[in-house]
Amino acid sequence: MTETKIDRLLQKNLLVLLGRFYPNPIDQETFSEISRLAQTPHKLAQNLFYLQEYNLVNSGLLPTSDGSFLFDYKE
Repeated sequence: MTETKIDRLLQKNLLVLLGRFYPNPIDQETFSEISRLAQTPHKLAQNLFYLQEYNLVNSGLLPTSDGSFLFDYKE
C-alpha cells in the first residue's frame, strides 16, 4: 500500500499557523513547528507544493533538477 502524499489535516494545520503571520513571512520558530507537524521534509514539501499550486501559500520551496527541493527562507 502506497502512503498518501496529500495530508488534509497537515494542510489545515499549516494554513492555521501561516494565517497567524499573514501577510508577513513566518519566523524560524514557526518553521520548526511546521517541520515537526509534517514529520519528514519530503511530506512537508509535498503538502506545501500542493497548497502553492492552489495559490494558498507562497512556500519558499524551490524544486531542483534532481527531484529534491531547497527552502528559500527569508525572515
